[in-house]
Amino acid sequence: MTFTPQVLTQTDNNNSVEGSSLTSFNGLSTVTTGFNTLILTVISDIDSSAGGIQIKFSDDNSTWITPYTDTYFTSNVFTDASNVFTKTYLIIKKYYKISYTTSSANFTITSRLSTNLDSSITQNTSISVFDNNIENTLDAFGKLRVSNPTTLLDIRFPGKNSGNSLFLKNNLQICSDSSGNYTGIYAGSKLSIDASGAGYYISQSRNYCVYQPGKSLLFMASGVLDPKNDAYTTRIGYFKNKDPSGNTLVVYDGLYFQHSNGIYSVNIANKGVSTSINQTSWNIDKMNGTGSSGLKLDFKMTQLFVIDMEWLGVGRVRFGFYAYGRIQYCHQVTNINSLVKPYTSSINLPICFSIHNNVNTSLSANSFTQICSTVISEGGYTPVGRPFAVSTGNSTIDVSGNIEEPLIFLTGNRANKNYLNQNIVPTITSMICSTNNDLILFKLVLFLAGDYTGTIPTWINVDASYSVANYAINPPEYNSTNGIIIDQGYFYGKGTNTISSLGEVFSTQLLQLTSDIKNNSDILALTATYINNNNSSTKLSATIGWQEIY
Repeated sequence: MTFTPQVLTQTDNNNSVEGSSLTSFNGLSTVTTGFNTLILTVISDIDSSAGGIQIKFSDDNSTWITPYTDTYFTSNVFTDASNVFTKTYLIIKKYYKISYTTSSANFTITSRLSTNLDSSITQNTSISVFDNNIENTLDAFGKLRVSNPTTLLDIRFPGKNSGNSLFLKNNLQICSDSSGNYTGIYAGSKLSIDASGAGYYISQSRNYCVYQPGKSLLFMASGVLDPKNDAYTTRIGYFKNKDPSGNTLVVYDGLYFQHSNGIYSVNIANKGVSTSINQTSWNIDKMNGTGSSGLKLDFKMTQLFVIDMEWLGVGRVRFGFYAYGRIQYCHQVTNINSLVKPYTSSINLPICFSIHNNVNTSLSANSFTQICSTVISEGGYTPVGRPFAVSTGNSTIDVSGNIEEPLIFLTGNRANKNYLNQNIVPTITSMICSTNNDLILFKLVLFLAGDYTGTIPTWINVDASYSVANYAINPPEYNSTNGIIIDQGYFYGKGTNTISSLGEVFSTQLLQLTSDIKNNSDILALTATYINNNNSSTKLSATIGWQEIY
C-alpha cells in the first residue's frame, strides 16, 4: 500500500500583489517554518526586466541572500492566453521575500508556501524542519519506524489534582530539608520547592522499564525544563538517582535533559558519573535558530523531549525534540571507538523529573512542569522472564469462618545483588480446600511500598542465586488497611481451583511488583475467607507463580 502524505499550501499575502501600470513590487519578510517549497505564479502582459524576479532568503531576518533570479518572457515562456507562468523553488532559509521589476505593466504575483517537495528540484540546502529527511524516520537501530510500537510505561495525570505515593505508577519524594509540593489539574503538574534549605523534589515512576536487546528504546516527555531561576537545577529524562535521601542529587544511571546555572545540556550518567554536553556543543542542531532545522526553542515554555537509544551497552544515543509532527534531533553520541565498557551500567530505568538546589540559604520558591511521558520499545517487544512458584508446603492453613486469613506474601528482594530493577509479574494462583461443601472467598491484595501497616514477616529467599523475590507463608499478622484489592473470586467444594487469568491484572506494561524511591518493595498478599454462619474452620493449601522479567 502506498501512503501519500497530505500537502498543505498557504497563500502568502506579504509577497502577493495585483495591480495595473506597475513597474516593481517588493514583498515583505515572511517566516517559512513548516514549509518546504515556494510556488510562484506570475500573470503579466509584458516581459519582466532581465533577472527581474528575485527570491531572497535570510537566517536572521537581517542579512539576505538571493539564490534565485528569473526572467519571464510573455512571448516564449507563457503557454496560454492568460500569460500565466508558475514555478516552484525550494525554501533554504527561515525567512524569505520576493521582488519583481518590469516596465509599466499590469501584473499579478501570487506566492504560495507549500509542504510538497517537487522531485524536479535539485537544490539541497533547504531548511530541514519539514524536510522528508530519512534520518527522522528511522529508529535507533536504523530501522524504519512503524506505527505499532509497544508501550512499556507511561505517566499521565489526567484530572489528578495532587500527587502522592499512592498513585500506582508514580512515587513522589521530597527531602526533609526543603518543603515542597506537587500540584496539577488535567496534567498541568507543578513540582515545587521553597528552598528554605538545600533540597529537592522528585517525581519518579515506580515501574522500571526492561530493555530488550535489538529493540530501539524511545523515551518521550513533555514539560517545562527552565524554572526561570538559575539557582535551581531541573532534569527530565530516563534515569535513576544515586542517593535520593541525600541533599546533593547525583544521577546514578541514565539519560536526561538538564537546566543548571542557566545552561541547557544533554547528559549520560554511568555509576554516578555524568557526562554533560552543553547546548553550544550539540553536534546536530543547537536549536537556537542557527541549525539546519531553523528551530529556536524556548525552554521556559513547554517542549516535547525525545531520547532514543540502541544500547546493547555501547550503542548510539540520540537526543532531540518533537516539533511539527516529527523528531528534530539535536545531538547524538555514536560511541564508536570510544568505550571500553557500557555507557550506563543498566538501561532498566524509570522515568524521572526532578528539581533541586544545593544552597543552604533561603531562596524564593520555584517550580517546573511535568506533563506527560512514555517509554516505548520500537519494532516489537518479546520480554524474557524466569518462572518461579512457591506454595504453602506440606502443611495446610486453618481458615476460620468469616475471617480473612493471609496464605502467601510475595515481595521483591532488593538486597539481592542480582536485582537490577527487574519486573516481578504474578501469573497464576491455585488453592485447594480439604473438605467438601465449603465456600471460599479468595483475594489478591496489593500493598504499595511502605503502605503495609501490619507486622512485616520474616522473609524467605525464593532462590538466592536466581530469583529476586522473597515470600512468607501464613504471616503471623495481617492488616488489610491500605491494601488494594486487585482480584477476587469464589470457589466451592473440595478440589483444586486454579486462577490463571492474572495476565489481565499484571503485565510488563500495566502492573508489577515494584519499589518506591526509598527502595521499599510492594507486597502482594493472597488471602482466603471461609464463608459460613458459625465459628468453624476449614483447611487450605495454596500456590502462587510469577515471572521475573529481566
